[in-house]
Order: sequence, then structure tokens, then C-alpha cells
Amino acid sequence: NVTLVPGFNPGPYTGAGNNTYLLGGRVPALIDAATGSPQHVDGVVNALGGQPLSRVLVTHGHSDHASGSPALAARWPDAEFMKMPWSGRDGRYAVPWRALHDQDQVDAGDWTLK
Repeated sequence: NVTLVPGFNPGPYTGAGNNTYLLGGRVPALIDAATGSPQHVDGVVNALGGQPLSRVLVTHGHSDHASGSPALAARWPDAEFMKMPWSGRDGRYAVPWRALHDQDQVDAGDWTLK
């Protein structure tokens, strides 16, 4: 139950754009936040099929993976945003982040990720 949701952020380093991945199930979770384009947010809405987004897991602090966090938080204010600590970049995107650490276990979709 994994749905690819294009980030709609083409560029010289991303080609046609990054992909994000929605893990569907009891804890709908999005892997990476893309850049906040309206097309991406709409794609997440469509992929959720009426469910609320529970969690966003951002893999790293590059803007093409994390800068969409505020747009997603505006659409799903109850979603939890999680990331590994990014040295010097932690305040860059104004959402309430939960820090992840090595060996943490996180429910995402119908799985537990480590």
C-alpha cells in the first residue's frame, strides 16, 4: 500500500522532480515533503482517498525534500512531522518537528519503520 506522489519540482538536480511516497494504512505517512507545490499537495489529497495525513517523515534537510513541510502542515495541521536532526538547519522550516534518532521505531502506514 505505497503510492508514489510526484513532487512537481523539476530542476537541474531533480530532473523531472523528486518523488514522495505515501504509505497507506492505519497511520497514513508521507516520506519526504517535496517543495510545497499545489500540485503535490493535491496529489497527496488524492492518494489519501479521504483519510487524513497522520505523519510526514523527512529523510534529510535539502529544500527539495523538506521545504514543502509548511504547506503540508497548513493542509493537515494535526499531522506529526518527523526528521533526523539537521545540523544548522533545524529551524529552517516552521513546523513542529519531532526529532528521530538511530534505532527509533515509527509507525507508518501499516508498518513499523526503524
